[in-house]
Amino acid sequence: MEAFIDFIKSFIHLFRFWIVLDPDEKGVQIRAGKFRKVLEPGWHFMLPGGWDKARVDDVTPSTLDLGLQDVESKDGKQVTLTAILLWQITDIKKIKLEVQDAEDALTDSASGYITEMIQSHNWDEIRKPDFPRKLKPEIQKQAREWGIRVRKVQFNSCTAAKHIRLIQDTPDGGEE
Repeated sequence: MEAFIDFIKSFIHLFRFWIVLDPDEKGVQIRAGKFRKVLEPGWHFMLPGGWDKARVDDVTPSTLDLGLQDVESKDGKQVTLTAILLWQITDIKKIKLEVQDAEDALTDSASGYITEMIQSHNWDEIRKPDFPRKLKPEIQKQAREWGIRVRKVQFNSCTAAKHIRLIQDTPDGGEE
């Protein structure tokens, strides 16, 4: 019975001739495999039968947690940090047609750039409050190519990690 209901839904979907985008969405319309137009919020006519497809995304600002990074600074300090980006889609055509996975691309690019900057600065420079703001222009430059605006870069935490040496017994009863 469930398979029959799925069949009916797909049959109805095949002949649907409209799409409605919410106020926080934008999209692109693709007809017969080619870009046709950008879709703004509202009602849009679509050719049924699979001729038209819509790729839609939420365009409200969003945060992206870049995860934990352990990097050695220029002066040899082990720095542990977590960074957050506030970002927003600005060009739906680019993000839907030119980037495979925008969030992954942004995460990888920003994390890589932050690593480079930590490695090229001393701990005293890194821990200054304006250091994350210095990162934004370069991260923004890359993101703009994908139709993304980076509004803010901030560190949730940034600490010099302490090195702990573990002493364990060896099979012969001595210490390593």
